[in-house]
Amino acid sequence: MKNVVLSIIIVHYRTRELTLQCLRSLKEFNSHVSSEVILIDNGSNDAIVDAVASEFSDVRFIETGRNDGFGQANNLGIVNARGQYILLLNSDTKLIEPVFDRLVQYMDANPGVGCVGPQHVDGGGRHQVSYGKFPNLFTEVLRKIVDYQIALDDLNIRGYLRELCSSEKEVDWLSGSCLLLRREALRQAGLFDESFFMYFEDIDLCKRILVRGWKIVFCPMVKLIHYSGQSVKGNILAGLVAYRQSQISFARKHYGRTGDYLVRSLLFLKFGAIGLRAMLEFGLMKIFGQDSQPAYVKMLLSKKVYGMIFQHNRIRPVEPVLN
Repeated sequence: MKNVVLSIIIVHYRTRELTLQCLRSLKEFNSHVSSEVILIDNGSNDAIVDAVASEFSDVRFIETGRNDGFGQANNLGIVNARGQYILLLNSDTKLIEPVFDRLVQYMDANPGVGCVGPQHVDGGGRHQVSYGKFPNLFTEVLRKIVDYQIALDDLNIRGYLRELCSSEKEVDWLSGSCLLLRREALRQAGLFDESFFMYFEDIDLCKRILVRGWKIVFCPMVKLIHYSGQSVKGNILAGLVAYRQSQISFARKHYGRTGDYLVRSLLFLKFGAIGLRAMLEFGLMKIFGQDSQPAYVKMLLSKKVYGMIFQHNRIRPVEPVLN
């Protein structure tokens, strides 16, 4: 069995056509270093097995039989990987250039770097935020402002993002949607914390890697397309709830009781206002015979978030060790 330099791990959950598109782009920009591709199916039930087997016979396929979440599924891929480097790749990404070879070359030339990530763009070629500072009150407020301006397609914020993503830099965290990790860094820091079902697990892992003395680097000289959020597209409400749950868990884990209470208090105020407004909108829509579904979803989201705020979460961090 040949030595494997690069193990590419893709977690699939109900993104059949995008997953196949991703695999085709891997074949188009095939890595010149010895590599393997491991596809983890999180109980999608969408006939992805037969489709992959017929078109990509060299892909290693692992079925979990259920949706174990992003971190746990990637951990399963990592412990089965043979590569010196581990590349985590979302199923809703598409290569448009030889990303992997360039990132591996960068890691070979910089032994102090624990993980590296490329520039992300959306389907229209517009820059996405794929790195940042560790979450705190200031960075979260700033991120909300940026996200809001992006949603409005503000040209100033688009220019700001282009400038922000134009230079190589050491960062606190990189997005897990495309993340090249050094095996030794994972041995020291541990794998994804499996108490995070979805969201913040990549930030948590980067924090532990950074604490062990490794550098985390954003490399804009290479880029790929990330269509973003496709796995939760069929159930946006569940995705929003999972995000808030992970936000609370991250605050408790890294900022202690003070951070936990602060995040819960801010969510209490925010979703209290959202819930009250949604109730008013729902009533008015019903009176005037208009579509009340959006208001109903906001009411339901507020209710679920409030349930989390007042629930004592007993989940403890689970960080498997890589042998």
